[in-house]
Amino acid sequence: MANLFLNNPIRLDSPMATSFKSQILATNGSFYDLRVEKILWETPVTVGDKVVIQDNYGNILATLACDTANVSQCLDWTAKPKRWSDFSVASISSGVVWIYLA
Repeated sequence: MANLFLNNPIRLDSPMATSFKSQILATNGSFYDLRVEKILWETPVTVGDKVVIQDNYGNILATLACDTANVSQCLDWTAKPKRWSDFSVASISSGVVWIYLA
């Protein structure tokens, strides 16, 4: 399957060539900052696999690293969502990443 940007949660299974906003600009036009509640990484395959999410300037917004094969990982900010102006997935070694927006 491919990356799905127009759903909530956003589904990613491969690195992004351009930022999130660039991907959906033609469909949605302009919009405000994103409020990220949760990131779920399903079934990372191998110990040492990583997911790196960054902003347009290369600053790391989130990193997940697999320490146990086939065990999903979650970053949960539901109580106080993170505000991102934009993001891209620099790398995803395996599995599927779900980004939940508020």
